[in-house]
Amino acid sequence: ISVNAYVDAIQATYGKGNEENENCLLTINGGDIYLSAQSGRALMSNGSTEMNGGTVLVHGAQLSTVLGLDYKNIFNINGGTLLASGSSSSKFKGLSAGSQQISVSCKTATAVNSLFSIVDASGNVVFSFKPERQYHSMIFSSSALKLKEQYKLYIGGTNSAKSNNGFYNGGTIVT
Repeated sequence: ISVNAYVDAIQATYGKGNEENENCLLTINGGDIYLSAQSGRALMSNGSTEMNGGTVLVHGAQLSTVLGLDYKNIFNINGGTLLASGSSSSKFKGLSAGSQQISVSCKTATAVNSLFSIVDASGNVVFSFKPERQYHSMIFSSSALKLKEQYKLYIGGTNSAKSNNGFYNGGTIVT
């Protein structure tokens, strides 16, 4: 699935036309999902979201008051890979504590097209992500990340692997 939108790329809602918790559920069980929203939320649920597999790449809005990834109730991730860039909004929140795999959320100001990379203790690139716009927050989760392992975060540079909508699997980082 590939969606380029001006406002919301995917929104789970009962269509009540409000921003309240509607207790709906968005479930992602697999596949490759690329979402980009220029001024809105790329992935939004007016309830809860559950991700059990697949790869979801979220390119959120630049310098917006909304998040690239937003939900009203909970967001649990139990499998797959999620990479979501977003704005510097004070509403920034990470994934829910009930998730079954490691997830990390961070706030950081970057330049346009800044590569975001996770490298393991042996120097292997776990993945890199290059959002389409300047970002101030990043949420990432992957079954490739293991508990009690050390990882380094790099911002900037280039990756030798081929990009798939901003996602690089493996490769070598040149800073």
